[in-house]
Parts: sequence; structure tokens; C-alpha cells
Amino acid sequence: MYKKVLFLFAFTFLTHLFCNAQINVQGSVKDLTTQEKIEFAHIAVQNASDTTKILYSAITDMEGSYLIENIPIGRYRFIISCIGYEPLTISTRITMSSAGQVLIKNFDLKPSVTQLNETVVTASRNNQKIDHRSIVFTSEEMKRAQMARDLLKNISGVREDLMSGKLTTNQGNPLILINGVRSTENELRAIAPNKVKRVDYYDFPPARYASATCVINVVTKQLDNGYSLGINTSNAVTTGFSNSGLFYAATKGNSIFHIEYNFNYRNYKDCFTQNSYKYALNGIDCLDETSGKEKFGYATHNISLKYTYTQLDKKIFQVTLTPNIERIFSTSNNTGVYVNGSSALNIISHNTDKTHTFNPSIDLYYWQKFGEKNELTANVTTTFFETNGKNKNNQYVLPGNSLFFQDEMNLNNKKSSLIGEVIYTHKIGLGNINTGYRFDYSHLFSDLENLKGSYNYTSNILQQRIYASIDGAKNRFMYQLNLGLTLLNSKSAITSYHRTLFNPQFILGYKLSNKSTLRFVSVVGTNVPTVTQLSNNVKMTSKDIYYSGNPNLRNEYSYTNALLYNFYSKYLDLELILSH
Repeated sequence: MYKKVLFLFAFTFLTHLFCNAQINVQGSVKDLTTQEKIEFAHIAVQNASDTTKILYSAITDMEGSYLIENIPIGRYRFIISCIGYEPLTISTRITMSSAGQVLIKNFDLKPSVTQLNETVVTASRNNQKIDHRSIVFTSEEMKRAQMARDLLKNISGVREDLMSGKLTTNQGNPLILINGVRSTENELRAIAPNKVKRVDYYDFPPARYASATCVINVVTKQLDNGYSLGINTSNAVTTGFSNSGLFYAATKGNSIFHIEYNFNYRNYKDCFTQNSYKYALNGIDCLDETSGKEKFGYATHNISLKYTYTQLDKKIFQVTLTPNIERIFSTSNNTGVYVNGSSALNIISHNTDKTHTFNPSIDLYYWQKFGEKNELTANVTTTFFETNGKNKNNQYVLPGNSLFFQDEMNLNNKKSSLIGEVIYTHKIGLGNINTGYRFDYSHLFSDLENLKGSYNYTSNILQQRIYASIDGAKNRFMYQLNLGLTLLNSKSAITSYHRTLFNPQFILGYKLSNKSTLRFVSVVGTNVPTVTQLSNNVKMTSKDIYYSGNPNLRNEYSYTNALLYNFYSKYLDLELILSH
């Protein structure tokens, strides 16, 4: 009798437990033909016995993924729809899976006739995430664009600089990615507008791009076989001005070959210069003022040879070779006056400056996706940087041309670097966990001759960074937490130091509506002195003024808190920032 009562109690308890169990349903929505993931697809869930009400709903994110939480066990009707696709209706039973309270359900949508011809979208769609917004372009914007690069100019805050001809933003020059890989504007010129799925604009770049002010990632569809050849040039013959570029790209299957050459030239032969310094030296007022004509210019040759093997949503391998050359030159003849207290001298100065730089690099990039939730990224870059410079700045007293002061510098710098990074990403629901390790080793040898004499300067810097981040969304709330720890070791003949840097970043967001978002950001930043800033090289500006690096410089810390409001509509993009 006792056993029967115990069995009846256990049966009743377990039955009640399973009847009240709630399941999280997640998965992805893909194109039935291409198997590409579909963003902005709508999933509606109805009770199988009452199809007049929608009990639960979700919209797929930029990766085509969705998550519906806390669905009780029972029979339901799933309705999946998206612009350009035929609706899909599936009846299913939600039960406790072997994986626990998570049930995976993936759906494939069949393109409709209008999707095969052209998708009609009435306005750009901005989907604001915690650290970036994703933009899907309208058919009208696609028609007006000649290349993928033209589409970026439709994004609020992105414009073309009239002098350089390059894209710029309110935050500065953006880092451009194509499918997550570092790229150039000419590579965007080689992509047709209809091959762009979306653009992710990061106003708070991911941890691996922490040094960038902003990041633009262009996500594409599978490119067609063929080739692209382009030339862009802007010249002013009378003033010695040229911004020119040439690129060739060929796509065959999963392979892309890209060759690029950019030439920037300036040769201003008749510039007017004026320098004026007022200061007190040992309690005596001084003035050093000169003016005259200057010839100034530079020529840069940027070359890129690149091979990319890509399987969209599976793997990407890329190797890039970039041998870059730069030459800078200037010559000036000035006359002026030097005043020290009550005495004044008429002076004439002759200045020449010549610098030649050679900077080759090799970059290897690999990315692979494992299953639906795991990604691995590896990147190795090696660079060599050699600079040869000669600078002369001499002043003479008039009349007689007796030497007033002399500053001559001969410099030969050789710097080699090795940079490596590994990143692991795991998807959790609608969020991600990222962990990464990065090392940056550089060796500098400097052969210098200046006011202090002739000497050799050698330095070694090793920077290691470990970081982790987590981001996600819950109803209307969004969040992201970044934690970074940097170990910095620097050693030279003058000074050595070891520093530990901690750089946390926290972002909390709330979606007020589909068009507006409120975000709070708290960031701790660190600026580390460069090798040049730590050098004790001396260069004269005038007879009494010189500048030099400081081997004893320490890190600069910045603390920023900001509140951001974003509003996007068909006619207005608005961003308000309150920061401290």
C-alpha cells in the first residue's frame, strides 16, 4: 500500500512538472535555393487549436538566427515569412528535448517570383545593435550605385573627402572590412551593388579592432565568376597634384585574385611660409620670425597583391603582400628677424628635408565556422619598415652671411614587427562570447647623427593582450561587456619598463522602438607612447627652441561615459551624444 501511494505521488508530481515545463526554441532561417541565411525574417507562433492569436514572435538577426524563450510544452503552428519569399507554415509539437530546455528548429524559405527578379523595399532598414547598426539598402539605392563603394555614401555619417577622394566618417577614417576581412576601397569598387547583403557600421569597434575609430564591414553574397578592371584619377597639372589608382580583380569559383596600385603625388613649388615664435628666455623677451618661399611635396606608391579563398558562412583564407614606398621632400629659403631683448639681427635661413621610406608586409588571415555556434579566426602579419632621412636647417646673419645656428640630422631607422592573433567565438542565443589573444613584437634599430653626435639606438617592445567579451539581448534590452588585459614590455639602451594595462568597456542599450535606441557607454582607454615619442632624438625648430622624445614617458589613461540616442527613419537619421 505504501509503495502504491509513493508511486502515485511521484507520477502526479512528474506529470505536473512536465506539463509546466517551458522550452527555448532557437534556430536559423535560410534561403532554400542558395542556403544563405535570411535576415529580418518573421517567425510567428500560434496555438494549434486556436490560429486567431499569435502567442509568440521573433525576427531573425543579421546572421539569420532567432530565439523564442519560455514556450510551454504543447502543439503549435509556426508561420515563417519574409519579403521576397513564399510564407512557410509548419505544425509541430514542442517537447522536452534530450538537450534540455533548448529545442533547435531551422527553416528554409522558397524565393518568390518577385525575389528572383527584384526585391522591392521602400526604405533603408537600420537595425541597431549594441555596438553597431546594420543597414540593408533599398532597390532604388542599388540602382543608383555603380559599385558597392557607392552604397556606403548612403549611410548617415559616411562621406567622401573632397581632397583625398577617400571615404571618411564623423569619427575619422574608417577601417573597411569585406566579410570580416581587412580590405580597401578599390576592392569595394570591384563588387557589384546587388551582391551586397548588408553593411555593419561599428561606432564601437570589436576588441580586435580597438585601435580603429570606427569599422565598416560589408557583407556580400557569393560573387559571380568574372573580372573587374578600374582606374580612378584626380589630377591638377599646374599645381603638381595627383590621386590615382588602378585595380584588377578576378573571381573564379571560391577564389578571388586582386591587384591594386595607388599613387599619391604632391609637388607644390611656390608656397608661402611664415614662422613666428615669441617667448621669454632667462627673463628676456625674444622673437624669431621668418617668411619666404617653400617647395614641398611627396610621392607614395601603395601596392597590394591579394589572394582570397572563400566559402561563405564556412571558411575564408587570405594572403596579402603590400610593398609600399614613400618619398617626402621640402626646400625653403626664408628671411626674417631675430630679437633678443634690445638687440635685433636680420637673418636668412635655408632648409632642406628629404625622407625615403620602404614598408613591405605579408598578412595571412584564416577564418572558419564550426557547426552553427563556433568560429575560429587566426591572423599573422609580418612587416619591415626602413626610413632614411636627411634634414638641414641653417641660419645666417645679414649682412656677411656669418653662421647663426646650424642643425643637421641624418637618420636611418629599421623596424621589423611580427603580429599574431587568435580569436574564438561561441554563439549563445542571440548573443556571442568572444575570447582572444594577440601579441605584437617590434624591434627598432636607429642609426642617428644630430646635435648630440653619432650613436646607435636599439629598442624592443613586446605587447601581449588577452581579452574577452560577451554580448546579447533580452526583450528590448541589449548589453555588451569587454574586458582586456595588456602586458607591455619595453627594453632599450636608455630605459626599460613593464606595464600591465586593464581596459574594460561596458555598453547597455534599450530599444525604445524599431526606429530609436538609447545606449549608455563606459570606457577606460589607454594610450601607450610610440617608439618615436620615446626616442631621445633632437631636432631644432629655431635657434633657442628644439623638440625631442622622452624615454621616461608613461601611459595616458582616459575615462569616458556617454549617453547616446539614435533615431532612424526614411527621411531622418539623428544621433544625440552626451559625454563626459
